[in-house]
Amino acid sequence: MKKNFLRLRKEGYSIAQIAKKYELPLPTAFEVLTEIAHEEGIPREELLDKPMDADRSGRVREPAKSFNLAEFKEQAEEAKARIHKMQGLILGLLAGEE
Repeated sequence: MKKNFLRLRKEGYSIAQIAKKYELPLPTAFEVLTEIAHEEGIPREELLDKPMDADRSGRVREPAKSFNLAEFKEQAEEAKARIHKMQGLILGLLAGEE
């Protein structure tokens, strides 16, 4: 169970979810966690922290897609130009209504 505990934590399961899976009371799951941390020589808090690849529901998130800052900036500038053009069109239409 201890190896599975570590694996499940890395997969994003919460301690409560693991306790439920093994039909353990939550305090017992925390005791097992303390034993694992001691045996592995790692701080208990490291196992308490929510794994980075899990969201609040415990589901594993997809890895982040690559991000191209230069491309983003270019698209942002294009969007600004389109917005500016639309503002001009709207102001022109409003001016025609007067």
